[in-house]
Amino acid sequence: AQAAARSSRSQTLVGPPPAPPNWSLRAWLLRSRMADGGDARGQQLMWTGRKLQQATDAITEATRTAAETESTGFRVLEELATQRAGLERVRGQVDTIESTERSVRDRLVAMSRRLKCRQGVLCLMVFLLVFAIVLIIYFMWIKPK
Repeated sequence: AQAAARSSRSQTLVGPPPAPPNWSLRAWLLRSRMADGGDARGQQLMWTGRKLQQATDAITEATRTAAETESTGFRVLEELATQRAGLERVRGQVDTIESTERSVRDRLVAMSRRLKCRQGVLCLMVFLLVFAIVLIIYFMWIKPK
């Protein structure tokens, strides 16, 4: 029993201490290395660990930023698609309005031509009536004498 106790003590003194369940493997190795005497290699491991953690944090932040940017990009694309559909609908309505405008313009030009023609005919009728009245006056009062 004493030999088993000695061997378990020698293993705990020689090897790293047992890791608590919530420690990461890296943190456990670094702490066990520092517990062995804190030599230069242990400090280098700590420094490397900090740098690795900083790089991991930077990558995590970049990944989060990329995800946010992608999400924002998709929202912008959806908004642009909605606006494009609205613009195409408006373009269709503008084409319909332009077609109606051309039709109305053609009708107005035709009505204007008919009006000018009717005015010309009316002026001719007025001239003929005045000429007829002058002839009647001439033959009734001037010529019978």
